[in-house]
Amino acid sequence: MTNVALALFVVVGIVSFTENKENRKGSLKNLFFDLCCLSMPVLLAVIALIWTQDLKTGWSFVERSLPFFVIPLVVFLGRPIHKKRQINKFLKIFIISAFVLAIIVLINILVWYVLENHIIAHKSFEDYVREGVDKIPFFNEHAIYLSLLLGSALLFLFYNTFEKIWVNVLIVIVLIMTMVLLSSRGPLIALFVVFIGMVLFKKGNLKFKVFTMVGLVLFSVMIILFSPLKNRMIQLISTKHLYPQGEYFNSVNLRAAIFNCSYKVGLIEPIFGLGPGDVQKNLNECYQNNFRTTAFDSGIFNSHNQLLFYWVSYGFVGLIIFLAVYFLFVRKALSRKQHLYLSFLIFMALCSLSENILNRNTGIMLFSIFNSFFYFSNYLKE
Repeated sequence: MTNVALALFVVVGIVSFTENKENRKGSLKNLFFDLCCLSMPVLLAVIALIWTQDLKTGWSFVERSLPFFVIPLVVFLGRPIHKKRQINKFLKIFIISAFVLAIIVLINILVWYVLENHIIAHKSFEDYVREGVDKIPFFNEHAIYLSLLLGSALLFLFYNTFEKIWVNVLIVIVLIMTMVLLSSRGPLIALFVVFIGMVLFKKGNLKFKVFTMVGLVLFSVMIILFSPLKNRMIQLISTKHLYPQGEYFNSVNLRAAIFNCSYKVGLIEPIFGLGPGDVQKNLNECYQNNFRTTAFDSGIFNSHNQLLFYWVSYGFVGLIIFLAVYFLFVRKALSRKQHLYLSFLIFMALCSLSENILNRNTGIMLFSIFNSFFYFSNYLKE
């Protein structure tokens, strides 16, 4: 589905390129520099092929990262977008699609709960819900990345509301309800932090800001105390062991073990890294050699931190490049007073502290699409 959508987008870009040639010189003035910045993840992956040992895995990573190059190329060269209000319309389409997606997830959760209620006794409800998301036909999305999509839609809605108040309220309730049921702490905490910042810096009455912040904090506390998220938050303070031992493990001590191994693997080639193709193999060996547990038998566990991944894959050189380019995006948003762009960048950055969001199709597409659109909007006068 991703490849089909991307191919159609390229076709539209080619048609737009042939039909709209006016004022293209101005937008192409810094095209090479802009494309290098926006395509940085795939460029690093290509360069790393020079020293990686597992070329096959390294090349598959390059293929997966191609949207980082294709989408900004189509946006800047094809210019399918001519006015800023077209971006706003696209944002509302995304919000609606996220709302529909959340409804589908809620319906499926309800159906599974009714049909498979006997399973609930053998596992916690939040684990049941998170595992159930993968059963949705034609979807099969991880709870964290689904929360990433829904959280982004809530950010966009803050700056692009619909005319009817009840429509906005309904969308907010459905999206938040779905995110709470999914119980992904990273996106929820990131969303809370970003919303606090947006309220503080948004123009308005001081009393209204204080009232809104207090309400947001109280609402968040209520959600934590009276939702499936409660057990996930309790894990942060109730974990018995720092690292998983035998059959005892959870998301907290698992991440501690993952970060420990990511650090050890990073020290193998700290300057230029191992290359993304060799990272997972070395992580798996570290898990087996350092931890006596069954925790790592049920799947593949990456670094769960985007910064760690860039360091292990590309060394300090690649990590500095990544941070410098991301700082450029933030600076662009600040200089142009693009509050939505800045909020989106902060949200994605906070989420990347607990997940490799730029390694999976959903995260790659989400970031490359909106980062390209927001970045390109600087060239639009309206």
